[in-house]
Amino acid sequence: MPRNETVQSELAKLYVKLHHHEKAIKLLTMTYCNPNEETLGNILRLVLLSEVYEASGQRDMFKTTLIEAKRLSTRLLRQARPIDSEQNNDKKRVTSAICTSLAKCAEVDGDICSAGELYKEAMHFIPGDEDTMNSLAELYLQNNRLSE
Repeated sequence: MPRNETVQSELAKLYVKLHHHEKAIKLLTMTYCNPNEETLGNILRLVLLSEVYEASGQRDMFKTTLIEAKRLSTRLLRQARPIDSEQNNDKKRVTSAICTSLAKCAEVDGDICSAGELYKEAMHFIPGDEDTMNSLAELYLQNNRLSE
């Protein structure tokens, strides 16, 4: 089994392309050793794992894994030092993307309130993100809540 995180992630992506979801899940869960380790690499591995779960039709595991990634990424941001601004921007982008994915999931589930809150949370990390603003506006428009 490869030890380099980048190689592991690329191998997992290859497994997904080949529709070997179980192999990708096994690889990613084996490399995700410490669930409380708040590193960007660990969070990105969780995001990839959630994508594999989604591709394999395991919706509950998809959501559970994304929620865990969000928990770790927000904790990582709280611990961040202001001096590491570029690194913090990467963490904010990842956290925003996680929130957006969870918002889309909530939309599919019909949980409009949670979806709206998650889109707003994503915009907190990346203010002015056009895709997120458009998704939120579309959500409100579809549900006659445009005044919010």
